[in-house]
Amino acid sequence: MDPIFSLAEEFIALSKKDGHLSIIFNYGGNLVATTRGEFTSPSSCLANEILARHVAEDGWLTRVPENLTVLCELVGKRTKIHLTYRGPERFVLIGARDRVTFEDYRYEKLKVLGRALGIKVTEVWKQGKSADELLSHVHDPTVRGQEGFVASFYYPDGTVHREKFKFVWYLGQMAASKLSYAYLVSKILNGRLKSMIDLLDHELRDKAEKMVEELRAGVAAAKLVKIDEELAKTNIRLATHRLRRARNSVLYACVPEKKRSNPFKTACRDLTKLLEKKPDLTF
Repeated sequence: MDPIFSLAEEFIALSKKDGHLSIIFNYGGNLVATTRGEFTSPSSCLANEILARHVAEDGWLTRVPENLTVLCELVGKRTKIHLTYRGPERFVLIGARDRVTFEDYRYEKLKVLGRALGIKVTEVWKQGKSADELLSHVHDPTVRGQEGFVASFYYPDGTVHREKFKFVWYLGQMAASKLSYAYLVSKILNGRLKSMIDLLDHELRDKAEKMVEELRAGVAAAKLVKIDEELAKTNIRLATHRLRRARNSVLYACVPEKKRSNPFKTACRDLTKLLEKKPDLTF
């Protein structure tokens, strides 16, 4: 872990729920919610529907301080990502911040707010006391069915730093859901291909390795395409442009035609540029 984390005067990790973050605040005398930066998306409409029910039935308008931004995770069938939560869609309280004083609610105060609103507060991690212990915990491959934690580091000067810690099982679920030629090329570009494949279950890992072999063959073939040296003497820009187009075409052709999506082609064009900088690229 980064040594700066050891300078924090307090460390706490809260369970991260697998749903949609709902940001609730007072606007024009009414409570409104946004999810993923939108007010009209399906999950945002759902969040505001649930919020309106809490306002009408539980008096949230008077229970949420006017200057407070409340952070909740909206969990349920309609906001499922990888984990399934039983029961109707609902809010789980994960944080709160005063927009005037910039006070970031500590866990004890968050529990008081949760009781006032009548909703569950996310659980605090109690199996360890340090970020290193937490990091070791989330790397346990036997832990399944959980996303991870959001750790808060409180420093003496009043600043707060947050860091996400996700279980390796959950990261594998994320990788599996995104598995495509475009995704694999993106991992080649950022140098994280092997670590991503290692997260996959054996069956999917075999599939991913076969896809990578196709990409390796494409890159090997693209390397054989050389610049027109005669043209380069008089017009290097045109020669480079033609080289890139030729290499792009070779890369596109290394996968089945129906898999040549626009994101894949975009990633291939970036890979072609990387080959110019790293002609001996391997992965």
